[in-house]
Amino acid sequence: MNSKRWFRVLVFVPAALVLVVSCASGGSGRTVFSRPGTYTASAQGVFGSPIKVVVSVDKSKILTIDSWHTETYGYGERAVTTLTDDILANQTVAVDVVTGATLTSFAFIGAVTEALEAAGGDMGTLRGPVSRPVYQDTTADVVVVGAGAAGFNAAITLAKGGKKVILIEKEGIPGGNTLRSSVSIQAAGSEIQKRNSPSVNPEQDVRNFATSLGAGSSGGIFDEYFRLVAANSKNLMNNINEVNNRLTRYRPNNNGILEHRSLAVADYDTPGPSVIRGLEATALKYGVDYRLNNRGVLLLNPNGNEAGPADDIGGIKVETKSGTYNIMAGAVVLATGGFERNQELKEANFGRNTANANPLYYATSPATSRHKNGDGHIMGRQVGAALDMMHEFSNNTSGLPGFDISNTPNGNLPHQDNFLSLSGPRGQGTVNINAATGRRFGTETAQGRPEFFGAATMEDARGKPPITYYAILPHKNIMSFAFVRNYYTSGLYVSAPTLSELADKIGFTGTVKTNFLDEMETVLMVAVDGAAAPAGFAPNGGFTPYRWDREGPFYAIRFVPALHGTYGGIRININAQVIRGTDSNAAPATLEEAALNNVIKGLYAAGTVSRPPRTASATVHTAGAWGFAAAQHILGNPSYDKSYWQ
Repeated sequence: MNSKRWFRVLVFVPAALVLVVSCASGGSGRTVFSRPGTYTASAQGVFGSPIKVVVSVDKSKILTIDSWHTETYGYGERAVTTLTDDILANQTVAVDVVTGATLTSFAFIGAVTEALEAAGGDMGTLRGPVSRPVYQDTTADVVVVGAGAAGFNAAITLAKGGKKVILIEKEGIPGGNTLRSSVSIQAAGSEIQKRNSPSVNPEQDVRNFATSLGAGSSGGIFDEYFRLVAANSKNLMNNINEVNNRLTRYRPNNNGILEHRSLAVADYDTPGPSVIRGLEATALKYGVDYRLNNRGVLLLNPNGNEAGPADDIGGIKVETKSGTYNIMAGAVVLATGGFERNQELKEANFGRNTANANPLYYATSPATSRHKNGDGHIMGRQVGAALDMMHEFSNNTSGLPGFDISNTPNGNLPHQDNFLSLSGPRGQGTVNINAATGRRFGTETAQGRPEFFGAATMEDARGKPPITYYAILPHKNIMSFAFVRNYYTSGLYVSAPTLSELADKIGFTGTVKTNFLDEMETVLMVAVDGAAAPAGFAPNGGFTPYRWDREGPFYAIRFVPALHGTYGGIRININAQVIRGTDSNAAPATLEEAALNNVIKGLYAAGTVSRPPRTASATVHTAGAWGFAAAQHILGNPSYDKSYWQ
C-alpha cells in the first residue's frame, strides 16, 4: 500500500500498439532548457503527504525523473511510474492522466511541470502532443473484457490452452475491484497449500470448502455451483503465485489459529495489489495481448455488425482515446464488474429491495472501484441476456467522509479515486461507536464488523448529512496488520494515549463522551478482564486479548454508510455461458434447469457482472473461479474438476 520511497521505475507498455502519432520534439538538439541541471518540486498528494520529484535535464531533453511519495500501492504508485515513463518517452507533460488515479496523476504532473519551469523549460515544446497507441481492427480466438480476478484468470487459462487472447481493460490501471481486496484470498487445494500445510488433506479441504459455501443444502444441479467455486479456487491462487509468489502467508482467525485456506501477503498487508501484480506477470508470461485504456462498448455478431437479441456473438467494438476499432473473435468473456456507479441502473432496480434503506444518496464505499458502471450489464441487455437479482446489494460502513468516490448527489463530499478497501481496518476487532450518541453502533460480529445492513440502523440521507460513526482500535491492531498501519501513517486515524483524550480529539463531549467511555469500559472488561459478554455482544464480541489492552494508545477512524457492492447480474449456467431470457427478481436457483441451457452462443460472463444460480460473484476467489470455468468451457474441458466428489 503506502510507503515512503524513491522511484525510478518504468512500467509495462501494452504490446498492442500499432501506430503512434507524432510526439514532442525534445531531444532534437535544439535548446529546450535554458538552465540545465537538477530541480526539485512537490505537489500535494492524495493522502496529505506531498509527492516530491527530482528532475534532471540537459539543454535539449528531460533525462531522469525520480519521485518520493506515500501514494497507495497499486493505484497512486502505479500512476506515478506510468506517468514517469510517458513523460520521458514523449518529452512532454501533456500526457494523459492515469484513469483510476486521477488525483495522484494531476499532482505528479504538476510537480514535474514546476521543476521543468524552474529549469527554464520551453513550455510550448514541453506541452506538445503525446504519443497514443492507435489500434486497428483485428482478430483473436477470445476477447476478455475486464482485467480483474475473473478476467485475468480466464485470459491466463485460455493462453495456457493455446488460444490467442486479447484482454482489454478500460482503466489505465488493471485490477478493478480485485485491486481493493483488503484481507485475504480463499484457496483450497492450491500448490502453496500442498507445500506449506502437510497436515491438511487438500482434496478433503476442497470438499470442506464447498460445504462451507453451501453445497449439500441446495440439492441437484445447484450444488454444482458451490462445488465449482471450491474446486476452481486453487487455479486462481496458482496463477497469482506462478511467477512471483505474491500470496504466501496463511492468515490467523480471531483465536490466532492459522486458516490453511486463507492466503495473505507478508505482514498481512492489503492483498489486492499483490493479486493483480501476480496475475499480470503470469498473463505476460503466457503471451496474453493485454491492452489498458481499451473499453468494450458494443457486442458484434459474426458478420461484424451490432449484435441483437437473436444473434450469436462474434466480437466486440472497443473504444480508446484515439478512436474505436473492432476485435472479431470466436468468444467474448465479460468480466466487467458491478454497477455501483451507474445511477440509472441503481434507480431502476434498487427500489424493489425492501429489506434495506434506500442507498442512492449515500457515499459509494471506497471498497468499490469507480470503474463499476455496469458496462457488461448494458451489453448483456443489448443482446437479450437475462439479468437476475438486480435489486440485490450490500450496504456497508466503509465510506469515509470527505473522500467519496461516487457520482451520487452528496455535494459536500469531494471525489476521490485512490482508496483501497477500508473494510480491513473496519473489520479487525474494532469497536464501532455512533458519532451522535457515543453508543456502540450495531452489533459486532466475531470479526468486529457491525451489523449495519438493515433499515433499522440506516437512514435515508436525502436532504441531510449522512450519519457517521467511529471505528475504535487498540494499538496492537494497528501494529499487527500492515494494511491498517498504512492507513494510520497516511493520516486517516486520530490517536491518543487514553480513551478520554481520544474522545476529546474526535469531539465527544457531555453525555456522548460519557456513553463512549461506558461502552469502552464494557469492551475492556470482556476483552481483557474476561467478564461475561453482555446482551448485544456476539461470541467473543469481536474482541480478543491479542488485540485489546487497557494500555493506550487508542485509535479512531470515521466512517459513513456506504453502498458496498451489487450482487445482481447476467444469468449464467455452470459453464459461465450467458443465458437468453427475461429479467427475474427470483433467486436464480428457483429457475428450471432447462432455462439454463438457452445460451447466447459465443458469450460468457464471470465475476460480479454475472449472477450464477445460488452464488454471488462478489469475492475474489469466486470471481476467479468463474473466469476459469468460462475458459475451460471454451477450451472444450469441464468447467470444474468433479473428481473430488467421485
